Amino acid sequence: MPSLREKNGRDIESSASSVALGGSRASESDSPTHEEIALGAYEIYISRGAAEGRDVEDWLEAEQRLAARSRTEALKSRSTTA
Repeated sequence: MPSLREKNGRDIESSASSVALGGSRASESDSPTHEEIALGAYEIYISRGAAEGRDVEDWLEAEQRLAARSRTEALKSRSTTA
């Protein structure tokens, strides 16, 4: 399958995998960025076999996954610094 490319030339598939698999973020207390959500949604889309028609569901699922991970990381950070 040909890879998609962002305007700056980074490979979306490898970026999506990094985000989906827990790639680092600039600040763990921040909300997920638009790019992180888009990459997560793309990873979900690919994992479903690139079937069309579920873009909103993929986006919402990516938001939920990233928000949950962000909360978990924040809790871990607080427990290790306390």
